Amino acid sequence: VIEQSSGQSWIGSDRLARALAGDFAPRAHTTLLAKDTALALAMAAQAGLAPALGSQAAAVFQAALAAGYGAEDDARLFSLLDQQFSQQLSQQLKQQALARLAPAPTPQPVLPEAPP
Repeated sequence: VIEQSSGQSWIGSDRLARALAGDFAPRAHTTLLAKDTALALAMAAQAGLAPALGSQAAAVFQAALAAGYGAEDDARLFSLLDQQFSQQLSQQLKQQALARLAPAPTPQPVLPEAPP
């Protein structure tokens, strides 16, 4: 659907398709893109700007490098984000399951008031 709508983009057609297929052969090395993002943020800081989206991108690239994805294509970032999402979802499901397993509180009988 996205490919046939205004949401179509080269990134979606290229990177997303390769990521979903598990093709992480390097075309745009994560190491290089992490460096470029850091340089762009440094230039923005010199101009007195603090681009929030750029900072978020830099953090994701740094996490990818820490995970050992530096030599792979940036399509590998989808794996990293998938792992993070899966961990969060797993925690939420675990909390929901524990809440269901917790014993229900025992209702306390309501005693009638004593006559005055």
